[in-house]
Amino acid sequence: MSHPLPFPSEFPFLRGGGELARLIAAHDWSATALGPLERWPEHIKTATALMLRAKVPIVMLWGPLGYMIYNDAYSVFAGGRHPRLLGSEVRKGWPEVAEFNDNVMKVGLAGGNLSYKDQELVLYRSGVGEPVWMDLDYSPMLDERGEPAGVMAVVIETTEKVRARRIVQGERERLARMFEQAPSFMALLEGPSHRVVLANPRYVKLVGREVLDEAIAEALPDAVAQGYTALLDRVFLTGEPYSAVASRYEIQPDPGVAPVVRYVDFVFQPIRDEDGSVSGIFVQGVDVTDRVMAEQALRESEARFRTIADALPQMVWSTLPDGFHDYYNRQWYDYTGVPPGTTDGEGWNDMFHPDDQQHAWDEWRHSLATGDTYEIEYRLRHRSGEYRWVLGRALPVRDAEGRIVRWMGTCTDVHEQKMVREELLANNRRKDEFLAMLAHELRNPLAPISTAAHLLKAAPSDAKYVERSADIIARQVLHMTELVDDLLDVSRVTRGLVELERIPVDLKAVIGNAIEQVRPLIDARGHRLATQIASGDVYVLGDATRLVQVISNLLNNAAKYTPPSGTLTLALSAPEGAEFVEVRIADNGTGIDAQLLPHIFDLFTQGERTPDRQQGGLGLGLSLVRSLVELHGGRVAAESEGRGEGSAFTVTLPRLPAQAPVPAAAATASGAAAAPGALRLMVVDDNRDGAETLGVLLETLGHEVRVAHDAVQALALAESFAADVFILDIGLPGMNGYELARALREQRRSRDAMYIALTGYGGTKDRQRAGEAGFDHHLVKPADLAELARLLDLAK
Repeated sequence: MSHPLPFPSEFPFLRGGGELARLIAAHDWSATALGPLERWPEHIKTATALMLRAKVPIVMLWGPLGYMIYNDAYSVFAGGRHPRLLGSEVRKGWPEVAEFNDNVMKVGLAGGNLSYKDQELVLYRSGVGEPVWMDLDYSPMLDERGEPAGVMAVVIETTEKVRARRIVQGERERLARMFEQAPSFMALLEGPSHRVVLANPRYVKLVGREVLDEAIAEALPDAVAQGYTALLDRVFLTGEPYSAVASRYEIQPDPGVAPVVRYVDFVFQPIRDEDGSVSGIFVQGVDVTDRVMAEQALRESEARFRTIADALPQMVWSTLPDGFHDYYNRQWYDYTGVPPGTTDGEGWNDMFHPDDQQHAWDEWRHSLATGDTYEIEYRLRHRSGEYRWVLGRALPVRDAEGRIVRWMGTCTDVHEQKMVREELLANNRRKDEFLAMLAHELRNPLAPISTAAHLLKAAPSDAKYVERSADIIARQVLHMTELVDDLLDVSRVTRGLVELERIPVDLKAVIGNAIEQVRPLIDARGHRLATQIASGDVYVLGDATRLVQVISNLLNNAAKYTPPSGTLTLALSAPEGAEFVEVRIADNGTGIDAQLLPHIFDLFTQGERTPDRQQGGLGLGLSLVRSLVELHGGRVAAESEGRGEGSAFTVTLPRLPAQAPVPAAAATASGAAAAPGALRLMVVDDNRDGAETLGVLLETLGHEVRVAHDAVQALALAESFAADVFILDIGLPGMNGYELARALREQRRSRDAMYIALTGYGGTKDRQRAGEAGFDHHLVKPADLAELARLLDLAK
């Protein structure tokens, strides 16, 4: 038969005890050593009453087996084991911590106390083991006799707090590791004295000593002297952070050690309390000494580079890898005259000649795309406004991985070299053209000479054909002689081998002689020659023969290059008191192209040649004219409005005051007849045809002639043939003509003979050398027969 559960109100000590009071009242305690509720002793009732009213979790363990009585707060802690724990033995209620509780009961029933803070135990409150942390306080409970009858446990679970603390601790440890391992230096300063409460290894390394728990002013006198503590004071007082970049910090770790200079980027960050007041300063920064030193070294290197670049004669420039121009040396700005910076980027291309810009861009883009060397010639605008040729070159600068990090380039003024090169090429072309024309001019007389020779061979007895052939050969030989004389004359003049006779010369007489020489050509072409001659005497210092050559050459050109029935003008201008006189020769002929005009006096230069070559000549005359005029201290200039507009040449010479007339040289006999007396002659020439023909000619004049073709043969002949005159070539094989003349002079039969050099060498030194070798006279091939006849007359 069951009895209704009594309400706590029936047990005064349970009143106000909450939910556990009802459960205690309803529990069957008769099965425990405590007995029925109504028979509990007063010490248990009193303890229970106190426990039920407590707000903290409390459990009482009564008797040796530790029967459990607990309050509402403990029921929350018990979790899923509540309410089974009520009235159970503690060992059975918490079997997973039985050994722990055995010790508690043993100590408590012996009258001892136990206390645990954040004790970790694994409990199965919900069927699953879980670690929990608790603050546990165990005290003995006494009976009426004062003997321990049980143990009271105050159980406060701290699991969340421990876990939170461990999280915080983990964060702190992580922050501490980060603090310790941070690549920057860090320190935490506290209070107005800036006491160091934290300092990571990099901070210690920076300051060079341990400073923990020391005030900055005491630990680091270096910082005081350099104003860093004053900065800390300002940050602490104002609450405003302070930062610096590449700040210099000099450290002397020990008195006997030289100071060490470091450079740092740092910040002093104020730390505020909850009320906003500054309580400390966080110091953080980076040692940038290596960077500062590298930057300083780079600046010094750049300064050296700029100094070297500015010392170079070339223009030096540099670009980024993408081709952006960011540097030019001083020569660039001096050369171009542009303000610094105006050609950065792509502005440089505007400095090029418009015709060269696209090509320069294309080449530059190709180099940027491929890394190939940039090399190009283009015209660059000089500060004078002139476009001058420059050589542009650039090479890529690569890093260790081969990437282009910069382009370095130069511009070198090659204007003069290019002009000289182009002039040399032009001269070479003119030389080739001249040689081709020379070959043509030399072949022209050879054709009729060859024809005349065949005619003589075909009809040797026909006096008419013989006379005509002889005239043809004579004319063509004369023409060839004139061509060769022109070549030799130009060679001697341009090489400075001509010595002018320096005497006062009447320029009017020179002009008269020149007109007289050219008059046959002027009349033959039907030209009208108008002269304008200044009044009074006009004298210059010079060589009359050469001046006649100058004027006649210019007149001859005017007559040749003016179509028939043209007009020629010769004007002599000599203003009163002027230091120079001018001779101007103009025509209305073919004119001169503008491209040719600047080169008209150059060697090998001619105007356009037509296939008919009506004018003939080698085109050497004007070069000879300029050289001769300059030898006289004057100058010559050419003018023409272009093809078909005629031309004019002006010779300017230094003037002399009026002089007394200079007697003209006696004319040289130009012709000679064979002397009535015959001579014994020896002709020596390795050119067999030349020697034979000359020998035959001399025989026709009634002389006895022997011909030899080398020195050995000549010496042998001389032993049996006593010659009156030796006509010797110079360029003989083996023993030359000079040596042969000396050898013949040593022979008794030949000692008193006349020696005539007949050679292709006609220079002044050649004549002098011939005289030294014993020659009496010197003739240039082909021989002037009249002059040869005159010399033979002298030998008679």
